[in-house]
Amino acid sequence: MIHMNKDKWQLPRRIEKQYDWAMRALMDKIFAKFDYLNPLDCIPYIEELANSNDFYHVAESIASNMITAVYSHNAKTWRQAATQGTRGREIYQALQQSMQGPVGERVNALIDYNAFLITSTPLNISREITKYVLAEQQKGRRAEIIAEGLQKRLPSVSKSRVNLIARTETSKASSALTRAQSHYLGISWFEWITSKDARVRQSHKNLDHVLMNYNDLPSPEALVGEKSYGRYGPGDTFNCRCYAAPVIDVDYLTFPRKIYINGQIHNISKANFRKMVS
Repeated sequence: MIHMNKDKWQLPRRIEKQYDWAMRALMDKIFAKFDYLNPLDCIPYIEELANSNDFYHVAESIASNMITAVYSHNAKTWRQAATQGTRGREIYQALQQSMQGPVGERVNALIDYNAFLITSTPLNISREITKYVLAEQQKGRRAEIIAEGLQKRLPSVSKSRVNLIARTETSKASSALTRAQSHYLGISWFEWITSKDARVRQSHKNLDHVLMNYNDLPSPEALVGEKSYGRYGPGDTFNCRCYAAPVIDVDYLTFPRKIYINGQIHNISKANFRKMVS
């Protein structure tokens, strides 16, 4: 049997980059006429624009394009998995039906949430601008000095917010759709896999290739003695590019291997794992 390349479950970086570019272009348009010498006069205009129906429709379109790209990649990966396992027909049928059920509902919810994040971005930035300007005025700074500070500050603030949304939300969307489709198929077990780059945090490296159950997710930080951010799966937290590879067929896996159960990581044999999933 030829095993499926687990990297197929990893979301292509181009989707994140396209999302980042689209959001950044939208923010550039909003702040294109920003008056650095009279920043507080611009805030009402920015807030009115961000709350308009036209702006929401643009944000919804950007969010929809991203989620559609994530779903298309996810569905393609499930189809590839179907060709190499014993559940091929079942997976194909599920892909055709699930968009009318829980997976379709998750897609729509993800679009709505990302549209909200996009429309909230200029509002959050405008609040930071107001806070910065008022603080600088209280220090007795001249308008020209405040303007110079804003010209350096505003682009970096906007870029960092957009980058965080693009990096976090594309991974979270991919994770959510993999989980929704797994749940629809009755698949509870998956393998945590990291992106293997230099930015992978130690708490996630500790879980690389560890088997776990969607009903018993870990606190990655607590496992290595760090401050806990709660229990979550791969791709479900900020700046995380880890991903889940669903266990569709036990024969795809090599043993012995590590497994996470009830707050601890253990070694497990193939025979014992089969008993758990049967």
